[in-house]
Amino acid sequence: MTQFTDPHVEGQIAEWRSWVERHRSLTSTPTEQLEANLRECIQELARSGLEPEEAFAIAVRRLAQLDPATARFASQHWARWCELSPARPVTEQGRRVEPSREIFVALGLAAGAGLAVQAPRLFGLHFDTHPGFYLRNASLFVLPFLAAYLFWKRKPTRVVRAGLAGAFLLAAVFANLYPFHSRSDTQILTALHLPIALWLVLGWA
Repeated sequence: MTQFTDPHVEGQIAEWRSWVERHRSLTSTPTEQLEANLRECIQELARSGLEPEEAFAIAVRRLAQLDPATARFASQHWARWCELSPARPVTEQGRRVEPSREIFVALGLAAGAGLAVQAPRLFGLHFDTHPGFYLRNASLFVLPFLAAYLFWKRKPTRVVRAGLAGAFLLAAVFANLYPFHSRSDTQILTALHLPIALWLVLGWA
């Protein structure tokens, strides 16, 4: 089973294991199997950016849905675990809780989308003089960054990544190289339906 370098987490697991063993009448699942599942869940949550102590609390709550003894343990300790909320800058042991890496990824991609909206201005494409350009490309300013977040979060296969990249590339080529006429129905339909089409494609991620 996975062993953690944080002694406090190992202490919490030992406390949970002792509780479960004292309440064997509440569960039929072997303690070793429950502990293996608990450690695996903690490791998965820690990889996503959570502090080990927060990961332990969430992992126990998940395991509590399957194991009555763990559910009783969680109900006894939930008030203390609530103090690990991200709203608190430090844990009860005085150690600062760092923000999840996911927050920085999301903020970085959001900033990238904001810069993408402003980038055409560097080439003389202003909204008041080129409204059609912005209407056609509105979804292309934002959705690629959402796709990047989903790539980072879900880690899809190369085939899926290549397919999505190809879809966005084709959309960009069509939106910018097709000879649209000012206020044409084709341009309006493109502005309306391109975001919907790309949103559906994003579901592939």
